Amino acid sequence: MVSDDVFEKLKIFNSFIKERARAGQPSSALTLKKEHMAHIREALSKGDITQEQYDALIGELELMGDEEPKRCPRCDTAVRENAKVCFKCGFAFEELISPEKKEPFFEIPVPQPNPKPEYKQTSSKNYLIVGIVAFILIVSLGIFAALLIRGVIPTYGELISRVSPQESLTPTFAPATFPPQTPPPIAAPPSIAISKIQAIATNPTQEYIEIYNTTKNTLDVTGWIISDNQGNVFTFHRFFLQPGRRVKIYTGTGSDTLLNLHWGLSTFVWDDSGDTITVKDAQGNLVIQVTY
Repeated sequence: MVSDDVFEKLKIFNSFIKERARAGQPSSALTLKKEHMAHIREALSKGDITQEQYDALIGELELMGDEEPKRCPRCDTAVRENAKVCFKCGFAFEELISPEKKEPFFEIPVPQPNPKPEYKQTSSKNYLIVGIVAFILIVSLGIFAALLIRGVIPTYGELISRVSPQESLTPTFAPATFPPQTPPPIAAPPSIAISKIQAIATNPTQEYIEIYNTTKNTLDVTGWIISDNQGNVFTFHRFFLQPGRRVKIYTGTGSDTLLNLHWGLSTFVWDDSGDTITVKDAQGNLVIQVTY
């Protein structure tokens, strides 16, 4: 039977642990926190507190510190600071980011004006070098002209007369060929979404995640795998997910249907304090990865 007295006592002990953490005793507060979370779960299993009271107590303990924890704007549940999805109601926090604050897909570079070159005074040494080069060039042209006049160097007309009519001075080149250009592949959007995460439960038969088909086509998910941070792996048997339909994958045992599938485990998989859901297709390609 639910007792408000038990809830108030558990809530008072939550405040005691918080004060212990703020007093500069994190190790002691962490030990008390783990023991107290076990007491809260035991109270829920005995029926001394409701599920809502359990969520409030656990949420306050999970992110207990000097700052106020991050809360879901839909159900007011405390979640991790870097969580993208609420583990209770499935709310996506990316919806709170306004379009003008989201990072653009590309940035247009702004042309910068060319800086005005600095004037450097030419030294007398540079003038000397230029004079020497000019003198060498003039002497070379004079020698070339003298050899051309004396007939040592043939003229253009003489070169043309020495070439047979069949020969041509115009070089020919084969047309250049280039391989066809192929555009880079564009990554396709995820075909599924994690629509709900029920991580807090009293036994594995109540713990589940829900997968939603976001496409307009039927997905053959046979051979797809779902895994967590601890290496637990669930593999889909022959199963087809209709467009716009959802399927729940329960951690515990049960009878499989078109709406519910079962992992068949006797222990919990998804951590209450946060975990990462990874879904890959039958070829091992990453389909979606969500951290809550």
